[in-house]
Amino acid sequence: MADKKLNEEVDNLKEDIAKLSSDITAVLNALKQSGLDSADEARATFERELERRREEIRRNMAEAKARGDSAAASLEEEVTLHPIRSVALAFGLGYIAAKIMGK
Repeated sequence: MADKKLNEEVDNLKEDIAKLSSDITAVLNALKQSGLDSADEARATFERELERRREEIRRNMAEAKARGDSAAASLEEEVTLHPIRSVALAFGLGYIAAKIMGK
């Protein structure tokens, strides 16, 4: 009788261990999938942020080019309207730069 009860207990323990092993495997698989999902989500977030920043850089470059073009057009108009003053100013700035550089 004691042997039968002991055998039943051993069988129950074996079943419990098998179930525990199965549960651990399921948990590990869920954690693995969760990690993969998290990595995919992080990569997607990074790619979205990278594209957003690239677009921001493109926009800033376009704005800077537009401001530069506007400044060049304004300078060209000023030189066209006042050519003698522009040449005198350029000569004066060149002379000052040469003196500062020691030539």
